[in-house]
Amino acid sequence: MRRRRDRRVAGLERVTAMTWMVERREVRRVTLLVLVWTVVAAGPIHAQSEELGTRVWLSLGLGGGAAQELNVDGTLAFQANAQWGRHHVALRALGMGDVGSFPDGSDDSVTEVSLLYGRRRAWSFGYVAAAAGLANVSAKGLPGTSNEVHRTVGLPVVLEAGLQSPVLGLGIQGFGNLNSVATYGGVLILLQLGWMP
Repeated sequence: MRRRRDRRVAGLERVTAMTWMVERREVRRVTLLVLVWTVVAAGPIHAQSEELGTRVWLSLGLGGGAAQELNVDGTLAFQANAQWGRHHVALRALGMGDVGSFPDGSDDSVTEVSLLYGRRRAWSFGYVAAAAGLANVSAKGLPGTSNEVHRTVGLPVVLEAGLQSPVLGLGIQGFGNLNSVATYGGVLILLQLGWMP
């Protein structure tokens, strides 16, 4: 009886140690991500960024991506952006789905509504920006969930660059979202329309 209890305790200790190692690895990844973002955001910003004034535009993005444990490959995003001085702010709605096997594809999908804040470096012809924020994430089609929709809060991160004229622009965005349901990421090509002097 005592041996059996000792084995159970030893097994529980091993499981606890493995869980702690996995959690520690995830904490390291998130810490590294935050550190990289901080270095990019706090890095030297060219004085011209402050002289350019305020830019406000809407973006429509189309691209590809992947999500953990879901069969998604296409991405569509709509984003409202504002930049002034060194600041970059965006409100984004993003959806991912299985377009590779359309029309008989899976019902797997991910949606996100997020608010992002970051830093930019701007020139008269375009910009580069890095931002992070908070997102409301919904995922459908997770294994073993009978197509239930799961919701959580996520940490979205983006790195974006664009070429802009006073009214039209073209950009590219790399994005990722760390969350407890389905971590995902991808790349978007952005068509931009707005006030971009």
